[in-house]
This record gives sequence, C-alpha cells and structure tokens, in this order.
Amino acid sequence: MDALVREIQRQLIRVGCYNGEVSGKWSPPSRLAMQAFTDQVNARLPVDRPDQILLRLLEGHQGRACGTLEPKGPRPPLSLVREGRLPAQGAKAD
Repeated sequence: MDALVREIQRQLIRVGCYNGEVSGKWSPPSRLAMQAFTDQVNARLPVDRPDQILLRLLEGHQGRACGTLEPKGPRPPLSLVREGRLPAQGAKAD
C-alpha cells in the first residue's frame, strides 16, 4: 500500500496538485491533492483511500491539472512592454 501511495503522490506532483512529501502515507494533504485533481478533470471518484483507479487516472493525464504556469491577476498593458519598461511575459493588448 505504501508503494501505491508514493506513486500516486509522485503523479500528483507531476500534474501540479501536490507539493508535499512523497511519504507513502495517505495523509489529509494527499487526499486534498487527489480531490483537487479529480475536480479539475471532472471525475467523480472517492479519494478517501488510494487505489489503482486513482493512479491510472493520474498516469493517463498529460500536462498540468492544478495550479497555473502564469501568475494570476491583472496583466500589465502592452504599451509598457513596447516601451521596454516591463518584460513581455503576460502582457495584454491595450
């Protein structure tokens, strides 16, 4: 069982839903991360216990499911980027 939990935790890290320790313990943070993942992929599965179905769902997911690669919040105006006052990443058109 510990090996299954460790692999689920590794997969949760890969998809961006878990940043805890790969401990092999199905702790509240592990369950919350699994719930976040199933919510993101629109799956209705119990997460109170680790199982092979949860692992297979994670393994079959490509890319990130949780979190974001870009910071949230308002993006700076593109005019500031054009003027060289801000980097281009995340700029919006004026």
